[in-house]
Amino acid sequence: MQDPPQRIAMLVTKKLCPRSFVRCTNSQALRRVGYVTLLSAALCLAASAPTRAQVSGQNVNMVSGTNWTNGDPFLQRQNEPSIAVSSRNPSHLLAGANDYRTVDLPDCLELTSVGTPGLDFFKSFDAGRRWQSTLLPGFPLDGSSEGLASPIHGFQAASDPTVRAGSNGLFYYTVLRTIAARSP
Repeated sequence: MQDPPQRIAMLVTKKLCPRSFVRCTNSQALRRVGYVTLLSAALCLAASAPTRAQVSGQNVNMVSGTNWTNGDPFLQRQNEPSIAVSSRNPSHLLAGANDYRTVDLPDCLELTSVGTPGLDFFKSFDAGRRWQSTLLPGFPLDGSSEGLASPIHGFQAASDPTVRAGSNGLFYYTVLRTIAARSP
């Protein structure tokens, strides 16, 4: 059995492939191996470089105040948040969450309907330093014209908001809507 250099030399001397082709292929292969080696070394160095840990900033209350409906007068809970950053301006944020500020309203207002969670709509134009919030129109007990025209109006409950950023600064806010089962 012959070594690879002897085999190549044999092919060249028998004129099965021109000498210039063999040299060109070998130098290209050697160059490729060199590039791969340099790239591997650079990646190893980058991976081993010390990195700084993320530092958390001050907590900011996204519910803006205690006024109705732009705040939470009952200081109830919000959960299952979803947030997105604008694809056009990174300082513009939109968020949504389940909101329980309307759950206890029927008892407080002596209403006969059952209180169900609403959905919060939060927006910030300064990268989250300050927030504006309101209930998404159409929540139970919302009698405003905007609420009556809302796609979630008339459903027993809406929950699990998901906010996603689209192209050109567009946001998508989606929710699950439920209809209560009717008893026979």
